[in-house]
Parts: sequence; C-alpha cells; structure tokens
Amino acid sequence: MRSVAVLPLLVLAAGCSLFPELSSYGDCADGKCRDAGSAGTGGSIEDASTGGAAGSAGSGGNAGTAGVGGSAGSGGAGGSAGADAATDPCGSYKGASMVKPKNLAFCIDSTEVTRAQYQEFLVDQGATPTGTHPKCGFNASYKISDYLWNATADDEPVHGTDWCDAVDYCAWAGKRLCGKLGGGELAKAECSTTQSQWMVACSLNGVQNYPYGNQYVAGNCRDSVTDGGSSGQVPVGSLPKCEGGYPGIFDMSGNVMEWQDSCTQTSDPATDECEAQGGSWNFPGGSGSAVFCGFHEPHVRGGEGPQIGFRCCKDL
Repeated sequence: MRSVAVLPLLVLAAGCSLFPELSSYGDCADGKCRDAGSAGTGGSIEDASTGGAAGSAGSGGNAGTAGVGGSAGSGGAGGSAGADAATDPCGSYKGASMVKPKNLAFCIDSTEVTRAQYQEFLVDQGATPTGTHPKCGFNASYKISDYLWNATADDEPVHGTDWCDAVDYCAWAGKRLCGKLGGGELAKAECSTTQSQWMVACSLNGVQNYPYGNQYVAGNCRDSVTDGGSSGQVPVGSLPKCEGGYPGIFDMSGNVMEWQDSCTQTSDPATDECEAQGGSWNFPGGSGSAVFCGFHEPHVRGGEGPQIGFRCCKDL
C-alpha cells in the first residue's frame, strides 16, 4: 500500500486574464458564449451559429450545427444531426466517451475516469506497471489502497491514483493525460491559461470562470459541505448543472481534482511536484476561489492523493 503524500495547498497568484471576480486576476477578454447542442454517448459537440442552437445527437452521433436564427434537428439513436456518425472526430477509445471542443484539435473525456473503468485497466494490464513514462520507474503498482478503493462505487471517479498511474491508464486507453495544446507538458504557469487542454475545456476557451458560467453557484457541482454541496464524491455526470464549459463535459469543478501533465523535474522523480486542477468534493466553495477552472495546486508525482482523480485527452 502506498502512503498518502499531499503537499500543502497552494493558491496561484500569478496574473491571468480569465477570472475577473478574483482580485488577483485581470478582466476577462471580451467574447460571447454561444449555445451548443449536447452529444449522446460517443458523440461529439459542435457549437451553434449566432442566434441558433445546435441539436442533440443520439448515441454514437454528432450534434448538428444551427444556422443563423435557426436550430438544428436532433439525431436518433446511432444516427446524427447534420453529420454522419462515421465522421465523429474523436473516434472510439477505451474508458469515457470524448468531446471535441469547437475548432480545436483535441478531444477530452466527458467525465472523470471511474472505478469501473480503472478496474478494466487493472484486469487487462495487471497490477505491475509497464513503465511507459521515463519519470515513473519508481512506480511499483497500479493498485490503489484498499481504504480508498473500497470506499468508491463503480460509477464514481477513481481516486488515490498517483500521477504515473494516470499517465499509464490514459496511454492504455489510446489517449494521454491532458496537457498542452498541440502536445507535450505544461509549465506550471500555463495550467490556468488557454495553452492547457483541460483549462480550455473547462472555461469554454477562456470565456468563463466555471464550467457553467462566470459566477459561482453553490450546489451546481460537488464541493464543500459548507455550501450545501457534499459529504463525498458522487457518480460522474450525475449533476446536470455541472456541465461545461463545452456541452457534454461534466464535473470539471469539484468532485475530485484532476492530474495534469505539468510537473517539476528534479533528481528524484517520485517527489516531483505535479499539478492537479479543478478542486474536489471537500474544497470550500464560498466565493468559488478553490473550485474555479483556473485553480490548481501541486502534489507529489508518487503521492496517492485521496481527493485526486483524472481524465484523459486525445490530440487530433
């Protein structure tokens, strides 16, 4: 069993133009948020044109794009609205279905990786790490401590993975741990900018502070019990008001923090600091200062974070 090793909380104070309600940040850039349709299982999201709303895709289909002043139709199960299912840019991979942000060359998991999905990885790969990442030679096992594993339902986000577990799971699924647009690792300062795939997906490409809008709303997502939010994590995708930045993506604020491909490089990779983003179920909501899209904090690469999970991305 690995011991829990979590570094102290670190709230970023570096300048960022995305979060106007926090005094340490500048004004948001001008821009309008357009409504987009929502995709069914395996589908991908496309934004609506000005004045219109995109339709909803059925299972395996793509949401159509609405013209000016109009709305696109809805696709049936296995079909598509305005596009053939075979044109889905994300394709089919292991784990969660994926969503493609409009006009960007990547896809992101619609939900955090669940215990059931991680169990599939363990059954297929075994508990002994494959050592796919050069900084993960220290990682002795993919298994999670019993006290964390047994407290998690199959449809809840897996937590207690270290950074290396997350990286290897995503590689097994044919994806990668979310990192820099265009590929590669993020510098720490880039995690809260639109250089980050995760940040782009959460903030609607820098337009808003939270997945659901600019202002914090208690109860929309799973954060601190002091805000009427939670006493533990919940099944992924079970809070419909915690959808966004792009339609079809859930739980990017609260529930569990999510590992990012952003780490320091030292002589001891096991103690390198890697960023986790988005806050968790026991983070205080309040003003939303710990659960907005741009919040991230460091945890050791080899640490078993009891409130940290992950989701994967895919470069196109």
